[in-house]
Amino acid sequence: MNLPDDRFLRQYGDRPVMYARFSFYSPCPRPKLVHGIKPHADGSAITILLQDKEVGGLQILKDDKWYRVPIMPYALLLNIGDQVEIMSNGLLKSPVHRAVKNSEKESIIVAMFCSPESGSEIKPVEKLTDDKRPKLYKTVFGLYCNLLPILPARKKTNRCSENLKYIVSYSHLFTLCTALFV
Repeated sequence: MNLPDDRFLRQYGDRPVMYARFSFYSPCPRPKLVHGIKPHADGSAITILLQDKEVGGLQILKDDKWYRVPIMPYALLLNIGDQVEIMSNGLLKSPVHRAVKNSEKESIIVAMFCSPESGSEIKPVEKLTDDKRPKLYKTVFGLYCNLLPILPARKKTNRCSENLKYIVSYSHLFTLCTALFV
């Protein structure tokens, strides 16, 4: 994108937010009838995901078809969120994804959500807009709950209250997110 290394971080603010979601999925005899997590895109800037080392379930939507994300034991999966999609003026996409249940085995997934400081101004980076590529997103403030109405052309089915079962603050892990974000 030919931008300074800290261009997205400037919108992150002085007190970014990190929280974790620990999801336990019990076996389900009829997994096609039940979602582990409904289709959605993450409202964070970046999501760091640790999948179960044996049981898959994460799927990504591409061209109206669901694709299974392969299991890579002990690997961290990085997912671009809605806020980076806005900052990049749509050059980087926040993928719609879901979690499906397994008929025989339980699974545990840990997700770390990295978001700019509450109240930060999130907007497309000026160097990524011009006459040929106009600004595609409005300027927004705050965290995910404020982003639901402004993202174009994608159905969002989750809400903040549904999306967070267990919240743990990990501000000291901002360094990790910063290293991955640059």
